Amino acid sequence: MGIEGGYMRSESIFEYTTKGNVVVGKDWKESIVENGGVANLILGTEHFFGETQRFGIRWGIYGGYGYTQGKHNELGKISMQILSAGSIFDTITNLVSEEKIQVGFIGGLGYDFSSLMPSREIKLGFKAMPPILDKDLAITNKTYLNSLLLRLGFSTLFNKHHRFEVIAQIPFNLTLISTRFGYAEGGRNIDIGYDFYYNRIQGLLSYKYIF
Repeated sequence: MGIEGGYMRSESIFEYTTKGNVVVGKDWKESIVENGGVANLILGTEHFFGETQRFGIRWGIYGGYGYTQGKHNELGKISMQILSAGSIFDTITNLVSEEKIQVGFIGGLGYDFSSLMPSREIKLGFKAMPPILDKDLAITNKTYLNSLLLRLGFSTLFNKHHRFEVIAQIPFNLTLISTRFGYAEGGRNIDIGYDFYYNRIQGLLSYKYIF
């Protein structure tokens, strides 16, 4: 059982693109960078192999809360609350493995499901316009995300029970919410796309008690 917390840097990217047999309008892109913190509660188990205890694996589940702040060109200061839940699988390779202390590297993967709750919802796209459209074709930064994570760090275990760690958690897939709208106009085939990307990195300090 453990807790971890630290720094989080996130980026929200909005894009508008057009495609067709003629140039239509101009593509547009906006990026919002936010900085803040995150805290997680973790439950899991770990196992080491052999008499030397040099190599081990662990897995667990976690729930967490994050908060970031940034600035939008028109809206001014904005913030984002993030509720997360997920699972991790790590390997631990000990360089030092003594009775009272172990020191090693962490390498692992994680899955994260998050709910983004911005202070100002930002939408981009078409509103429903019957009979041309029968539903909204818009993307928003108020949404749910699925991410795969790369986890790297250092770990030290004292007296078989107290584990202290420094961990970097980096998504290796860029989260994308996208919608497209195609239509014909004056003999031209036009395809309009609206995309929202969300990316984040975390630097965490962690304490875990090993039963």
